[in-house]
Amino acid sequence: MGSRLKNTCEDEDFFANYAGSGKSYDRVWRHYSYAEELVTLWRAHPLPPVRRIMVLGAATGRILPVLEKGFPGAKCGGCELNAWAHARIPAPFRRRIRRADMRDYVRALAPGARFDLAFSNSLIYLPKREVPRFLGDLAPHVRMIHFESSFRGSACPDPYRQTLESLEWWNCRFARAGYRPVRLKGVRRTYLWETGGAADQATKTQ
Repeated sequence: MGSRLKNTCEDEDFFANYAGSGKSYDRVWRHYSYAEELVTLWRAHPLPPVRRIMVLGAATGRILPVLEKGFPGAKCGGCELNAWAHARIPAPFRRRIRRADMRDYVRALAPGARFDLAFSNSLIYLPKREVPRFLGDLAPHVRMIHFESSFRGSACPDPYRQTLESLEWWNCRFARAGYRPVRLKGVRRTYLWETGGAADQATKTQ
């Protein structure tokens, strides 16, 4: 396949200085993951039920119980590239999180695999030229994706980031891959995109 994610993303040091914060992931994960913000958004608005969540970049698993508690009855699956982080995911969750590059993980999904929601802050670690293909590969498998991360103009000093672009740039790439932004009354930005019902059968195929 194309170029791999930067080797440094696979090193323990990636989580020792998370997002260039100078602090470990375990100390700052709440600030950078946006999992709790997503749960709050979902509880406050009439959004579709969630039963299957694809986590692209599960790190040490801190976000997994947040998502499963926030979406009662939901189960998380997904991937984590970093071996050090993957080994620290609690065993009950680790069985559902594959140690893999997100591109390999998505391309290996069965044609009928469906998820209600994809969750990631890690698309910024993809090479810019590979973003369109990845979003296209993902679209048939998900109904929605939540992606909040560092964007041009409000970026953290992450030394491992490969794609630093504006939210408008990402909106354009999502649109070209067949997604549309989810708009909610009273919410300036949801960081949610939907695929037009491509995964409407998610809850029927568990």
